[in-house]
Amino acid sequence: AEAVPLDALYGMLKALGVDAGDPGQLEQRLAEGADRLKALLADTAVLDSSDAQILTLSELAKEAEAEGAISVALDFRNRASERAKQLSGSLDDTQAQLAQRRKELAATFASNAATAVVAFDFAQAAERYRQAYDEVAPFDIDLALRYQRGEGDALQNVGEFSGDNAALLRAVEVYSDALRIADIGSDPDNWGALQNNMGRTLRILGQREADPARLNQSVEALTAALTARTRTRAPFDWAETQTNLGGTLTALGARTQVNDILEQAVAAYTAALEVQSKDRTPLDWAKTQNNLGAALQRLGERQETNDTLERALAAFNAALEVRTPETTPYLWATTQLNLGTSLSTLAKRAKDPALFEQADAAFNNALTQWTRERVPLDWAMAQTTLGALYQAWGDLEQGTDRLLLAEQHERAALEVYTPDVSPADRALVMDDLGWTLALIGKRTNDRTRLEEGRSLIIEAWDFYKSSGQGLDNYFKARIDAIDGVLASLA
Repeated sequence: AEAVPLDALYGMLKALGVDAGDPGQLEQRLAEGADRLKALLADTAVLDSSDAQILTLSELAKEAEAEGAISVALDFRNRASERAKQLSGSLDDTQAQLAQRRKELAATFASNAATAVVAFDFAQAAERYRQAYDEVAPFDIDLALRYQRGEGDALQNVGEFSGDNAALLRAVEVYSDALRIADIGSDPDNWGALQNNMGRTLRILGQREADPARLNQSVEALTAALTARTRTRAPFDWAETQTNLGGTLTALGARTQVNDILEQAVAAYTAALEVQSKDRTPLDWAKTQNNLGAALQRLGERQETNDTLERALAAFNAALEVRTPETTPYLWATTQLNLGTSLSTLAKRAKDPALFEQADAAFNNALTQWTRERVPLDWAMAQTTLGALYQAWGDLEQGTDRLLLAEQHERAALEVYTPDVSPADRALVMDDLGWTLALIGKRTNDRTRLEEGRSLIIEAWDFYKSSGQGLDNYFKARIDAIDGVLASLA
């Protein structure tokens, strides 16, 4: 569908250690990988150098990339970069010759970075883009900004998928440095992309923190991006930024009781769908449908009627027309998780065992692709949602079987959600687990579980106090309820 060589695509998966012959094991970033391959093959085709050794290594790398030998290609690129570093320290030509030679060396580093991205080695890609930037910064500001943006994007990938917040902070610094030089008037495309990518990075950071400051900064950056990425001059870029803006607004709306913010998110996604279509841009269209469903789900949870939740289900099911386990397994799992969350809310309202079963199936579908080894943060999210489902389901039944399942999944999530990686998610799960333990303790007269549950809820409460979300009454009611049960056991 993306018109890239299959040899190169399978080579990319092999470099990552994924069995490309098994559709169930296809790497989560396959769709984006296709875009990276197109960019890689286009960029490396124009590499030029006056150094014979670099030329030879670059040609060998190009042949290896075309044949799908991504790991071999990366080795050739690394060797070319090492040669470029040797030459960089010994240049003594005239100013004009020096500028040209520096650009050649920068292109070598940048080609290495592009191959590293395809091999999912984002840390090395960031380093190589930084080396490319250092070579040309004094001579060619446009090229320098291009390489700087590449460094920021690579750092964003490091931070997003490994839970490395320091990498995300470094990405924000890189984008900010570039924006101090980039000009919206002379280069609106690059300026708009820098603002868009910085906004996305700030959202990832903000979702992991209690303070909503970075989410608000994300809104500012994405809104600024739309002044360059207009619907008239760049409709698909405009739609991409609208989708990113909707994501940040959804995250902000989830933190507050202000429904207007969620409605703004719905409006942003709806605007993007005016440009995207299932036929022309199926993957983008499905992504926006999924995200629209997530915003509608949040909004529907706050309404007494089920109309908005039914709209969310329709959006998720639309996304699943494109996102299948065979073609985009990771994205399919994402939508399955969201579908399960909406079904779970409807199940709680209707107290309907059939809806609980459907939600359970959707969550477990997600876990067929989201393993702890491959995507630990996503795996933890699925554990959290399953825990919440079993807690609500068990609360409606006799006994403790489902409540014990809830405890199991919530404890598993806390193994990944450490205070350093995602304190906001950790606080959410501590509150959920605390209440699960309280429900079990009440039914079994287990003082130990009641006291542990109380302690976890107090710890979560302390976290939310610093976020200014106004949840004191909610937490006080939970603690009072537990204290009442403990008093009855005295």
